[in-house]
Amino acid sequence: MIAEIQSGKAFYGAAHYNQKKVDSGQAKILYQSGFLNTDPKTISETLHYISGSRLKEPVFHASLNFPKEDKDKLDDKHMVRLAREYMDKLGYGKQPMVIYRHYDREHPHVHVLTTRVDIETRRKIKDHFERLRSKKITDQMEIKYGLRISDKKKIAERDIVAEVRNALKNSKPENVEFLNKALQKSGSLARVQPSGKGLVYYKVDDEGKRKSKSYKASAFKEFGLDKAGLMQTFQTNKRDRIYVKNAVKDALE
Repeated sequence: MIAEIQSGKAFYGAAHYNQKKVDSGQAKILYQSGFLNTDPKTISETLHYISGSRLKEPVFHASLNFPKEDKDKLDDKHMVRLAREYMDKLGYGKQPMVIYRHYDREHPHVHVLTTRVDIETRRKIKDHFERLRSKKITDQMEIKYGLRISDKKKIAERDIVAEVRNALKNSKPENVEFLNKALQKSGSLARVQPSGKGLVYYKVDDEGKRKSKSYKASAFKEFGLDKAGLMQTFQTNKRDRIYVKNAVKDALE
């Protein structure tokens, strides 16, 4: 999932570009919010009114691009969900926007058009380190939704998340030691261990020797796999096991 962000001065140009694609059958509108209709003039006038005249480049026009191998899993509903989540995480969730799906390339992609001026405060939405934040968001979403990884360095992180989740679900471990045993039993090469006040994940080889760098568990907070998330899961598993044990004991008596 690769995001390409552009800024601009005129909303009409961006809206007209996308509408031309729609009119030629090379795109369609998947979602719109905050507009009476999706005519380029209406979109332009609405966003211009919100933006005022203080910002030189108020246009936010992004394309979200996905590998062609993921095409079968990216229906229109899923594309809208991904685009809206991306925009929300970047700080544009409450903004009026239009989402267009384009078919002029082999790979699936959508274009999102809105304004950089906050509809509520009428101030510019913070865009410090925008591209770095955008990259972090797309990396996290690839793992979260099982999309093909665009950054090879993130493949190990995706595998760790999937394998740890599987071990937690199937074995219900109550601590780190039991989690590692569950990972080993399932054939996973992922492992977790305490590090300072937190936890780290890493990969081992077939002989059990570490073969990868460490990944801070805090980086997986969104997936409930940071230290606090794991501790909560362990406690839940422990309570469930005690409940079952007592229920069986009472039934036998």
